[in-house]
Amino acid sequence: MSKLVINKYVNISNEIQKKQLEMSKVSQMRPPSKGNENRVKVNLCVIVLETYKKVKLTSGSEVQTFLVSDESASIILSLWDGKGDQITNGDILLLESAYSNLHHKSLTLYCGAGGSIFKLGDFFFAYDDSLNMSNKSWERDENTGIWSMKN
Repeated sequence: MSKLVINKYVNISNEIQKKQLEMSKVSQMRPPSKGNENRVKVNLCVIVLETYKKVKLTSGSEVQTFLVSDESASIILSLWDGKGDQITNGDILLLESAYSNLHHKSLTLYCGAGGSIFKLGDFFFAYDDSLNMSNKSWERDENTGIWSMKN
């Protein structure tokens, strides 16, 4: 079941204010400090830059990935079991309760069962794709458990 809600051509800042959301930036995304139980849920507004091929897993689940970006950076967004079926390049999305994690050493953004995706419009959105958070290497401080980007 997809939780994508399509609200075309609404004012993005009004929608965020109406929901009283604290917003994050893609450049602030980090892997969880100590395991999946410490995932930090964030709200992001992003534009879809690229859509990648949908993959069907041996478990029967389907995974759709996208390259998304805001004005700070870009990142891979991974959506499972139909959540990405109505999303296309150029869509502006509001992701509620999204989280990031490492997948094959690549920082990936997820919006799972506890999250929601709202389509706010399309094509008119400032973004910066020069910093791709998914292409960075990450190292974890063994004492604090905090991840940081390698240079």
